[in-house]
Amino acid sequence: MTTANYPEYQDPYASGNVTVPSTHGYPTQGHATSQQQYILVVDAPEEQIIIEDLDEMTGFRHKPTRMSFVRKVLGLVAFQLIACTGFMALAFLNGDLKSFLMSTAGMSLSIVCLLAWMGLFIAVGCCKVGRGKPNGLNVSLFIISTALLSIYSASIVIYFEIPDIMIAAATTVGVVTLLVLITMLTKIDITGYMIYILGACLALFLFAFISSLLFGLGVIPYEKRLLLQTIITGLFAVLFAIMILYDLKLIVGGGRGGQYGEQDWLIASISLFYDILMFFLQILQLGELSR
Repeated sequence: MTTANYPEYQDPYASGNVTVPSTHGYPTQGHATSQQQYILVVDAPEEQIIIEDLDEMTGFRHKPTRMSFVRKVLGLVAFQLIACTGFMALAFLNGDLKSFLMSTAGMSLSIVCLLAWMGLFIAVGCCKVGRGKPNGLNVSLFIISTALLSIYSASIVIYFEIPDIMIAAATTVGVVTLLVLITMLTKIDITGYMIYILGACLALFLFAFISSLLFGLGVIPYEKRLLLQTIITGLFAVLFAIMILYDLKLIVGGGRGGQYGEQDWLIASISLFYDILMFFLQILQLGELSR
């Protein structure tokens, strides 16, 4: 795509008109409404940029609008974390619920919840299900995703002691706060390295899977299992910390690899909530292994 010196683009909010550069260097005007679809033709007839909902696009570029979106997503994630913490506390205090989660049926339920959340995440992230302003569908998906991960995490946390849980929670709060400050106050941007992050995820999951098979077959000596498990858990903790930083940059915006739009609040909140929760679980397990 080549560039040329076209007449200045006019603000649609100033005059009610949209100036569209033509292929001959002369502007053409048309009345602008938020329901219309605008086509900007740049230098060549076959190269067109189609912009839907121009009002939303131009407004979301402004810093106050972006910061409002950031506060909204972080508020939703805080709600999810509080709800999840409440369910974990209930699992500890309610003997019947704790016994059920420790049973075979409870363990099976936790696996089903994780798989169901993955399916929901794929539908929201890849198929754009629930994208848009809050409505009955995406609010229901938000609540369901929170409940699924709360059940899954509670089924793991109940096996640990309360002091260990408190230490892991404090560590998680400290790390997440640091990552938020890094994202807000520095220009660090890892959104352009998503392909490498995905590659690291796949490699680490494959390594963990092969290691578990070798554990089961007795190939790895017992005295070396603890060391290997500690290394794997530590690497997962680092990986989820990187994912938290990645999600935060998409939420704050300005990354070279992309950013979330105002209608992406659902995928933004459930992604960040998942990564924070997984980081907490890895730190919790890491503390147990380091004893």
